[in-house]
Amino acid sequence: MITFGPATTKWLNALTESTRSTYLPGLIKFQNYLQAQELYPEIRDSDTFLKAVASDRKLDLLEQHLLDRELIKGFGAFLSAIENPKPLTPKTIRAYAGVPQSFGKFWGLPISASYAELPPSIVTNEKYPWSIEKIGEFINSMKMPLYRCLGVCFVQSGLSNVDLLRMTYGKVREQLESGVEPLCLKLVRHKTRRFEVKFRTCIGSLGIKFLKEHIASLGSLTDDRLLFQVGNNALEGYFARQAKKFLGDAFKEDERNPCCPSSLRNGFRTLLVDAGCPESFVEYWMGHNLNQDLRKTYTIKSDDSWRETYRKHEPCLTFEG
Repeated sequence: MITFGPATTKWLNALTESTRSTYLPGLIKFQNYLQAQELYPEIRDSDTFLKAVASDRKLDLLEQHLLDRELIKGFGAFLSAIENPKPLTPKTIRAYAGVPQSFGKFWGLPISASYAELPPSIVTNEKYPWSIEKIGEFINSMKMPLYRCLGVCFVQSGLSNVDLLRMTYGKVREQLESGVEPLCLKLVRHKTRRFEVKFRTCIGSLGIKFLKEHIASLGSLTDDRLLFQVGNNALEGYFARQAKKFLGDAFKEDERNPCCPSSLRNGFRTLLVDAGCPESFVEYWMGHNLNQDLRKTYTIKSDDSWRETYRKHEPCLTFEG
């Protein structure tokens, strides 16, 4: 069992849950590499790596070993040699090699991969080019009401996995009870919560229908109860299984699922822009960073005004459910 030192643990605890789960496989691989490498036998874990890089930087310029470059290069070669259960893709290798960079950045210690000779990041898959009809076909094929509800909410709100999975009943209770449509949600993006990226988005009539059915199945709820008590891995796994049925022979086991939940978030953006919705509105609804003037203007705009704006474009996000 791999354990991490205090510096690594503090960095991991500072990450969001979704980012931590993304970085952890690469961190484990990095730790495995450090335990096996012979370039610097005294460096056997990520904490020691960090301290060694910090000490090296304190030396005079020409006395530095630049050991971080050597070790990141060796880590890249280590990742490229993995064949069991299957070779890592270039994109995965680059993502894993970025883990020690993020670790160093947290501690104010820039670590470069410029000389690591990593494989080029070649995109081996693309997200599915959704139409609203195909979205309806895909979501209606889901047997479990929980995931049908999540699918509809993804495409009608443009929310990310982490923001939707962290939504509580209290966020929607008052509007659902009063019959307000569409729902207007005031949110702070969980992924960027340190920077207070505040935004609004909406959920239309179709999403409200599915939400009410889902909530009715949950029994008595408190405002702090999560609406969707499912983990991100389970969500991604279910969507992958559905995509395999939906795409048939076109589904590639060794590539990322093109019908993943975030593909519906992309679909939200594409469908709205194609329907003539101003792109800056869409970016605001998705919680993307806008320039300060636009964000100030959009924050001042009332909930009812946003509902009216969303209502005009809601038909492009609605399928027969």
